[in-house]
Parts: sequence; structure tokens; C-alpha cells
Amino acid sequence: MLLFSASSFTLAPEIRRLARERRNGKQRLKASLVEAFFIRVVLQVVSVLAAFALLPR
Repeated sequence: MLLFSASSFTLAPEIRRLARERRNGKQRLKASLVEAFFIRVVLQVVSVLAAFALLPR
């Protein structure tokens, strides 16, 4: 029992590190998706404004 307890104790920091890296990766992915969405929206707004600017008056 002591051997199992000692081995799980030494693996715990590694498991926590992997879990933290996985969470951070998901957060980065989510942030990049949000940034891509806003960039697309801004580009669409700019193209609409440019189209209105080119309309004859």
C-alpha cells in the first residue's frame, strides 16, 4: 500500500500539469475563435461602409 501511495504521490504533479496545459490550450483556442469572429465582423462592416461610400449621390 505504501508503494502505491508513493507512486501516486509522485505522479500527481504531472497529472495536474497536464490538466492545466489542457485547460490553457482550450482557453487559447476559445480566445482565437472569438478574435477570428470579431475580425470577420469588422471586415464585413468595413466592406459595407465602403460599398455605401461608393454609391452615387
